[in-house]
Amino acid sequence: MFKKLNLFLFAVMSFSYVDANEANLHKAKLLFTSYFEEFKTLEAKFVQHIFDENNIFSESMEGSFYVERPNKFRWHYMKPYEQIFVADGLNFYSYDVDLEQIIIKPQEQIYDQSQVILFLNDNRLLEYYKIEKASLEQDIFWVTLRSINSNQMNNEFKIGFNDGLLSQISLIDTIGQTISIIFDELKTDETISSTLFTIDIPVDVDVIGQPLIID
Repeated sequence: MFKKLNLFLFAVMSFSYVDANEANLHKAKLLFTSYFEEFKTLEAKFVQHIFDENNIFSESMEGSFYVERPNKFRWHYMKPYEQIFVADGLNFYSYDVDLEQIIIKPQEQIYDQSQVILFLNDNRLLEYYKIEKASLEQDIFWVTLRSINSNQMNNEFKIGFNDGLLSQISLIDTIGQTISIIFDELKTDETISSTLFTIDIPVDVDVIGQPLIID
């Protein structure tokens, strides 16, 4: 089992199109435009399935996520262990509850590192990703995005929409694992408590890094 999966999962867009027919690319553009422009908050539950490099099932994880545009999110693994990722608009927190450790770094640093899918305002992220292709597969409209600047081999992920709503995410991580995330109980434009975008740091937790503070 790979406990340290510093994955988040979140959607980005670009209007550079490769290897797909015009109709599907146009639909992908409309879906992403709707996704980024028609709501300010997003929340859902999810199940994440993990398969090793030989496509053998490894483990499943459950949790929830919350987004407040343009730059706040919370991705919370609840089962089988607890791990919390929070971006408050200025800082990014990675909290491993079992290890009693919190890593803090400037939020700016997460935009171009590794394979991180962000459910944030697209304006800042367009420079990092492009639409590679789009196709309909078993009632799921899949849009494949590829990192523009990354030199990693595994820098591609797929976002699935069902009836215009975010449904699934699929990717291969840097160690060859296939990650499949299925969303449920998706809600948009509902009030989200501001406390979800903060981390209360217990006194006995090991803290690595210092949060940035606005003067």
